[in-house]
Amino acid sequence: MNYHKECEHCHHRVSVYTYNLNTGKVMALRKLVDYYESMKKPVDLGELELSNSQYTNFCHLQYFNLARHIPEGWIPTEDGIAFIHGEVSVTVPAAVMDGQILPSDHEAWGTHD
Repeated sequence: MNYHKECEHCHHRVSVYTYNLNTGKVMALRKLVDYYESMKKPVDLGELELSNSQYTNFCHLQYFNLARHIPEGWIPTEDGIAFIHGEVSVTVPAAVMDGQILPSDHEAWGTHD
């Protein structure tokens, strides 16, 4: 995706970044869901025995509404649990600009292949 916005006053430029799901992210989500379903409480990522890549990219699950970080730790969303159980699908990729997830009707999607 090739989309940018520039502030006309300060010329600060923000860009859109896209994120995909991959096997590592889904396996990390699986560990979170398994933990949450058995313990019924948020978890610190260090307790899930994730690979370095899974740990680093775990936050991307938020862009798909599959996991959420709260002050006590990470929890799966209802969609995250349903996704792991094969009950819902997600749209990929997800696009983020200036910390905000872009809706599917945002003009930036017009620049996506």
